[in-house]
Amino acid sequence: MRDFLKKYALAILIGGVFEAVAVSLWLTKHNLFYLF
Repeated sequence: MRDFLKKYALAILIGGVFEAVAVSLWLTKHNLFYLF
């Protein structure tokens, strides 16, 4: 049970980091498109 929770938390953490990177990349691309 504890290992399951650990894997679940790790998956959420990785997903959160991936989503943050994707959003920041999208915003950067959007801003570059707006600037040029």
